[in-house]
Amino acid sequence: MRRTILFCVVLFLTASATASAEPISIVGNHYFQPDEIGNGRIMIVPKPSTFVLLAAGVAGLMFLAWRRWQQTIMLLNRQALTVVACFLCVFICATSVSAERIAQFEFNSTLLPNITSDHISGAISYGTSSSITATIDLSEGHPSPAFFSDGWRFIENYAYFSFDIENGYSLTLDRLEFDSKSENYAGFIGPNSYNVKYRTNGSSFTSISGGWKSLSANNSWYADRTADNGGSPISGLTGTIDFRIYGFGASSPFSYWFHDEVEVFGTVVPEPATMSLLMVGGLCVLGYYYRRQHCIRAGQA
Repeated sequence: MRRTILFCVVLFLTASATASAEPISIVGNHYFQPDEIGNGRIMIVPKPSTFVLLAAGVAGLMFLAWRRWQQTIMLLNRQALTVVACFLCVFICATSVSAERIAQFEFNSTLLPNITSDHISGAISYGTSSSITATIDLSEGHPSPAFFSDGWRFIENYAYFSFDIENGYSLTLDRLEFDSKSENYAGFIGPNSYNVKYRTNGSSFTSISGGWKSLSANNSWYADRTADNGGSPISGLTGTIDFRIYGFGASSPFSYWFHDEVEVFGTVVPEPATMSLLMVGGLCVLGYYYRRQHCIRAGQA
């Protein structure tokens, strides 16, 4: 602590002694110094004596805070510190987790997701908005089976799914990944472009793939097409989250587009209000132990 105080004093004195220009006039407790000679602008800095007073004041405040902290620690027992440490661990774990897979569609035997993480519910079946065929093909997939549908000639068609975030929690969306194959068979050519969008609670849809991206309609599977909002996670998502994977550019309304391994990655964490309640609870417990220890010491005096 003494080294910290000394460092602060030296820092203030150094700042006052390393000005880059000579003073041109003095007014009260301030020097006027040129900032940019070329355009005549100036800046105002405190005099060295004022810096010394500021440094002394800061050092005094730091010393008082240090002494007060020492007295408080002496009144706290080991149990109170353990409680505080536990709440800090909960807070750190809840706010610093890395992105994980929170939903996955493998289309093994159902159009519902086969994996959803904790605090995710209300998932609906995978489907398309306008197609004659939208089902599972047991002979296709990456690996098989896979979802496939037609109707990709027009820009209005899209595959969709959604899920709900449990009350008291929010989602930080990291990315959506999916495998796909665009058909090219006997003159039926599948879509050549795709766009991934999301929305929350019925709001307008927003692209997370950076707009329309190219597809190769060559009857081959491509793994892990990624929509990640340009590498910037989207935080604070609550309620119902809807996803759409648009396709466009097929040569025929009956051309197929196959999807497999559709996965959403992100983190589901308590909302700030929930974390505030946890912190308030921790402070209440800390206050209880502090009061109890103070009463015990007063009774022994």
